[in-house]
Amino acid sequence: MAEKRAHPSLQPSTTPALQVVDVAAGLIFRDGKLLITQRRTDAHLGGLWEFPGGKREPNETFEECLVRELREELGIEVVVGELWGEQAPSRRAGLTPSRRILRPPAGNYSPRR
Repeated sequence: MAEKRAHPSLQPSTTPALQVVDVAAGLIFRDGKLLITQRRTDAHLGGLWEFPGGKREPNETFEECLVRELREELGIEVVVGELWGEQAPSRRAGLTPSRRILRPPAGNYSPRR
């Protein structure tokens, strides 16, 4: 059986200090399915799968960031709902999750290519 290896970009870094980048990502459920998107092959971590979202702009709330990113990336409008779960920093990845329920408006969606 072949040994599984992590994507090269996920290997431990030898960089002494990391830049902090605020991002927002959405967990979007519909009909019992969870939406994930695949990164462009020419992008950082290209070809990997992720929850849709992106980098927060200066003076933008996480909620505004998520609405903007989903509009730009997927062409969908969402309503960011109440906080779901707890917020706790992750020591391993330096993440502070903010779990919120997203409510897409009624209607059919087709993937943007």
